[in-house]
Amino acid sequence: MTARMERREEWAGKAHAASDAAHAAAHRAVDGIPFGQPVLVGHHSEGPHRRALARADSAMSRAVERSKMAARHESVSVNLEHALERSIFSDDDNAAEALRARIADLEARRARYVALNKLIRREVKAGLADGWMDRIGATETEKREIVDNARYGYDGPIFSSYKMSNLGGRISADRKRLEALEYQAKRHADAEAAPGGISVQGADYVAVTFAEKPERATLEALKAAGFHWSGGSWCGYRAKIPAGILAE
Repeated sequence: MTARMERREEWAGKAHAASDAAHAAAHRAVDGIPFGQPVLVGHHSEGPHRRALARADSAMSRAVERSKMAARHESVSVNLEHALERSIFSDDDNAAEALRARIADLEARRARYVALNKLIRREVKAGLADGWMDRIGATETEKREIVDNARYGYDGPIFSSYKMSNLGGRISADRKRLEALEYQAKRHADAEAAPGGISVQGADYVAVTFAEKPERATLEALKAAGFHWSGGSWCGYRAKIPAGILAE
């Protein structure tokens, strides 16, 4: 699933680049024509003017088409990303460890791409002599990616900033999830140590955490009092905590 998501991200980046290039081509096609200038029928400029407009129209159509294609790829990528996020469930016993491992893997991949880009730029400056991909230590998979970058990208053979940005976004999202899980684990530990196995944190607006799942009647009472479940605790106003709950 990760590979599918990354392919979609890569395709979206290439489609965006193609759209930008076509948009620029549309503007270049009419650069020499004053804004709002009508076609002068019968004038010697009529033919070049009409051809320029046709080129601009064709390029703009390509720009719109590529932009829509990028949006489609991004939509699929987002859906895959959400599915990937759900592959580590927050209530799994090893969720925090799994997130830490995934963050470490993503950070290592980002660092690898940054290091490869430095080596690639050095080889580009030297003229890309035979065997240069072996000299930078690229794996077979990375070699194929480099070839695709050179063929379809606008940055040459380097790994695009778009790829780095996507990796950074995934790392940031996983870090936020890990932070929430660690905070939730602390609340649960506080509840286990508290009298009756119930911890109440906050002043006016509070988080009520139970060391063990309470009886259904307790949950129904909390809901009726306007409390809602969030991050492993029941959240609401201290003054509305149902009578008897803290005495359990």
